[in-house]
Amino acid sequence: DRAHRIGQTKPVTVFRFVSEGTVEEKIIERADRKLFLDAAVIQQGRLAEQNAKVGKTDLMAMVRFGADEIFASKSKQLTDEDIDVLLKRGEERTAEEGKKIQTDVQHNLANFSLTTVEEGGSLFDFEGRDYKDKGSGLFINLPTRERKRNYDVDEYFGGEMGKGSGKKKERKEKRRGPPMHDFQFFNKPELEALLKREEELEKEQKAAAVSAKELRARATAAQAAPPADGGAESLAALVEAADAADAALETNYELPPKDLAKKEKLLKEGFGDWSRKDLRAYTNAMERKGRHDVETVAKETAQETGKSEADVKRYHAVFWKKYQELADWERLVDKVEKGEKKLQRSEEIKTALAEKIGRAPKPYECLPLNYGASRGKVWTEEEDAFLVNMMHLYGYGNWERIRVEIRNAWQFNFDWFFKSRNAQELQRRADLLIRIVEKENDDHKRAAGDSPAKASS
Repeated sequence: DRAHRIGQTKPVTVFRFVSEGTVEEKIIERADRKLFLDAAVIQQGRLAEQNAKVGKTDLMAMVRFGADEIFASKSKQLTDEDIDVLLKRGEERTAEEGKKIQTDVQHNLANFSLTTVEEGGSLFDFEGRDYKDKGSGLFINLPTRERKRNYDVDEYFGGEMGKGSGKKKERKEKRRGPPMHDFQFFNKPELEALLKREEELEKEQKAAAVSAKELRARATAAQAAPPADGGAESLAALVEAADAADAALETNYELPPKDLAKKEKLLKEGFGDWSRKDLRAYTNAMERKGRHDVETVAKETAQETGKSEADVKRYHAVFWKKYQELADWERLVDKVEKGEKKLQRSEEIKTALAEKIGRAPKPYECLPLNYGASRGKVWTEEEDAFLVNMMHLYGYGNWERIRVEIRNAWQFNFDWFFKSRNAQELQRRADLLIRIVEKENDDHKRAAGDSPAKASS
């Protein structure tokens, strides 16, 4: 009926069908008492905090009331009654409960409770039984809910996988010395043997230091105590042993000078300051310039990595002697070889263009091309000749620079097709023109070779 009370100005009749002897009956009674309490207390500016929440005990008792009525109704028989009789009985019960609640609110407002009907009575008293008692009824007392903690995947699998073995994983000690990656080209077998021997000597030195400390403590304690018969000799022996142990700590646990010099030499032969990023910069420079252009490769690598050119040249010499020691040497070498093939092809294109331009007296004014059947219908001879001249001037692959020259050329001010070509389209056309030029050069060479033969015959 709450929805009808919001903004409703006309009378509204509400029918609530409640099953007698169930928890619904107690719920309706409790709702009516709240309405009376709202009119008597809350709307006058006072709020009874003690009635704000429903306790666990009240809820359990209300449910037990309905459950016990169900179990107790086994011997009763259900009868069909007229709807008017049911409505009349409901009106009487509603009016009776309303009077009780109103009287309770008026006479007992100071100690008003949602469960109090009259002095010594309760809403849960029914036919002489108090259903508020925890022990009454057949209701099962459910346990309290246990909250699950947050699920941690690492913690769960760590615990599950560690159940079978009681042994803890031993932590692997970090090896001394530089990391010695494969691209740093250290002599790992010899250097690791020296570092291992040095580590063993350090462990022995630590053990000897503990023994020397114990001897020194015994000697100090013996000096503080009064010497007995023969005590002077034992005291002198302790002091002498402690002094000898201290002296041995400084000299006996170091690598021999020969091994130290060998270690320093092996460390200098490697490239401990080179990282994988430096290796990538070095191989990229070789891919662009080739392995034989050492000066340019060293210069570009030094600019990118901050190393000296002499250091890069030394690395270059060692790299091509020991490159097969790298784990991925095949990939690196294949990358450099592909770059060298591109360079070789660029040189071939440059030579072919130079031969073609050299045969024309005025290449920028007239540069005929022998198309054959591959000319096409979109590109003009003037556009192709200009493209060949720009490739000869700026090199094959500098398409952005060639595009700028095309836009600035006066003869193509209104040639929007040629001026709007992108780098990919220019490259495709240039590849076709290069094949035409190379074929024309071959034909010219064969014709030049046949002419002396005919003249001699």
